[in-house]
Amino acid sequence: MTLTMVWVIVSLVAAALVLQYLFTINIERSAREEMAAAISRLAALIVPAADPPAIRSPMTDPRYDTPFGGRYWQIEAIDTKTVTRLRSMWDEGIDVADDYEGVFHHSMPDGRHLILLTRRLQVDGPAGPRTYLVTVGQDHDPIYRANQAFARDTTRLLILLGAAILAAAYLLLLLGLGPISRMRQSIEAVHRGDAPAPGRSIPQRDRAFGG
Repeated sequence: MTLTMVWVIVSLVAAALVLQYLFTINIERSAREEMAAAISRLAALIVPAADPPAIRSPMTDPRYDTPFGGRYWQIEAIDTKTVTRLRSMWDEGIDVADDYEGVFHHSMPDGRHLILLTRRLQVDGPAGPRTYLVTVGQDHDPIYRANQAFARDTTRLLILLGAAILAAAYLLLLLGLGPISRMRQSIEAVHRGDAPAPGRSIPQRDRAFGG
């Protein structure tokens, strides 16, 4: 029974870790896909003749235009090194190397933790193509809270599942040991002389005389 308990606990802990890992991967993949879509929308809005960089119209998602709305963007013109950032970021810009592309995390001075995606884009304009470093991001706190909530729910579920498995194993053990226990008691009774050995009958004369 002890070995069964250890096996169940180890298996459930391993399952919890795998589920948490898969959930984290999927939720962060979803965030990356959302940010990639935002970069594509920004690329279509960039005004190549403007310096510093500008966009023709606001983003459709109102969170990008709300101070600390949880969605952010920044555009840097590589040729002039001028930067335009979203109003929701105020004066807190994000330093990104000119040759960097990909996902990264950034902590803002006010304590916000952001997950960001940066890509280099070329936009054709009247004077030829211009290269921009476009960065979009979002608060990481909702992702962190979702991970924490999933971990709590998974832990509760696996604890209940573990208790049910152990209870079932205990019942099966009792049912399986019942016949063995009765057989052991029968063998002990034979050894004590309280019962005849299996297959052995009492002699006829002993029956006749009660002995």
